[in-house]
Amino acid sequence: MGGLVAGKVPKAVQYFKGKFKEKKITTEEAEEAEKMLIREMKEADLETEKKTEQ
Repeated sequence: MGGLVAGKVPKAVQYFKGKFKEKKITTEEAEEAEKMLIREMKEADLETEKKTEQ
């Protein structure tokens, strides 16, 4: 599972990377980044479950 999650997380991180570096990020953007990370991790978990069942 760790590999799949690790593969998904960079998408969300890259999305906000520039703003984090410049420290120009709003609360709403931080919350959106958190939601993206959670969503990607859930998708990775589902993919892992499907592969395990096969």
